Amino acid sequence: MVGKSEFAFNLVRHREIVYDGSFSRIIYCLPEDSVHLHVEFIKRLKAVCDYLELVEGLPDVEELQLKVDKTRKLIIIDDLVRRAFASSAMLQVTNSPMQYIYIYI
Repeated sequence: MVGKSEFAFNLVRHREIVYDGSFSRIIYCLPEDSVHLHVEFIKRLKAVCDYLELVEGLPDVEELQLKVDKTRKLIIIDDLVRRAFASSAMLQVTNSPMQYIYIYI
């Protein structure tokens, strides 16, 4: 793993120290074609956060129900920055004042 993924791992691992409060969901998004390359990393993440949700590709904004579910969420977008910024749905979500934190790495 490169440094940015380790950074994201440490954010998840120390989430209660880094962030004030807890998250109802932590969603980690990886490119569909590289999930198989990150098996050990994903195991490490789930070992420090058993409720971590893995999404292959960008999350479906409607499925996340972010407008309905107002609880705090941490959504990590790993190696999908260009696709996220090209997605009008993702841009609308990241620009709205909801209770979640997006991290692009």
